Amino acid sequence: MKNKSIELSIIGAYELINATIILKMGAVSQNAMSIPAASWFYGVPLLIMPFIIILGATFKNEKFDSCLFLVPIFKILSVISFAGFTVANIKTIILELRTGNFLPFANLIFLMLFLIIDVIIGIVIYIEEGRKCK
Repeated sequence: MKNKSIELSIIGAYELINATIILKMGAVSQNAMSIPAASWFYGVPLLIMPFIIILGATFKNEKFDSCLFLVPIFKILSVISFAGFTVANIKTIILELRTGNFLPFANLIFLMLFLIIDVIIGIVIYIEEGRKCK
């Protein structure tokens, strides 16, 4: 990365927007009378960690800069969690499509766009961190 600070700032802004949208989607999708699953509460820190690491690396904090290698790992975990979410909800999404409700399918496509960006960010940071090791 030629201008690492600017690129990390852009990635950090994306991470913050990504976390905010996903957290909002989770809050909206929960029924008003139900309690969100424990996995939701345990998963939120993993959603926030890439932002914290990138924010620290943006300000040239050596401790955070040395943790950048964790970001691709978090991105791999996001791919796995997206696959689990899709498998767990595919029947509901198909049923909703049959009744004419396209919102769950639209949400899935919207999340897929974030997933593609996450994979790209993970690959870019992985390649850059690999160059530092040479």
